[in-house]
Amino acid sequence: MTTLHRRVLRVALLILALSLIIPGLQEVVSTTDRSIPSSNQHRALYSMVVALGLISIWACILVEKARTLVLALGIVMGCLVTARVISLWLDGWPDLADGIYLLVEAVLAALFLLWPPPR
Repeated sequence: MTTLHRRVLRVALLILALSLIIPGLQEVVSTTDRSIPSSNQHRALYSMVVALGLISIWACILVEKARTLVLALGIVMGCLVTARVISLWLDGWPDLADGIYLLVEAVLAALFLLWPPPR
């Protein structure tokens, strides 16, 4: 694995980790006014988002040996991009930020799926 390859993957994995962990933790501890079952479901969903961020950090640390983790994160990101495209098609284009998120997520999905660590 070249130094460039390692660095690109590490930066991408760190970007993914931060984009998942920070908002995920904010939602887990938020005190919004929801029903108890809804709050429970919301916190559980965002705890999974935090877990994906932690998996990204794990893959970042062990990037040379984390081919399977990187590919799995690429699959998750690919599903996310697909869901965003479906949402844009069904619900319309909300704003510029959503377009930027879609572009970044598509780049991360492609990077993780097309340029994972070697075997």
